Amino acid sequence: MEHPYFVFAFEYQKVIFNVFAITTVFTFVLLSIGGLILSHRVAGPMYKFLNHMQQVAQGEAPKPLSFREHDYFQELVEPYNIIVDKKGFNAKDHNSITKKAQ
Repeated sequence: MEHPYFVFAFEYQKVIFNVFAITTVFTFVLLSIGGLILSHRVAGPMYKFLNHMQQVAQGEAPKPLSFREHDYFQELVEPYNIIVDKKGFNAKDHNSITKKAQ
């Protein structure tokens, strides 16, 4: 017959392994979801900002730049829109130019 201590140690080892495995999977899922949310809050505004700058560089008159409510870089929107307006690129001018061209 086996010693009771070794039986207990073996059962305890199985419990600890299960707790560790569940904790690892749970942590991985949480970090993956958090990383996805964080990357969208950073990459989304930068992608939109880049497209907006490309439109301005091509002489198009895009609508004023805006980001989603919880995105990062909100502090860039207002100064950038002011610069674009001062340079004469805005949607109102674009509409009047296209009407004159037709």
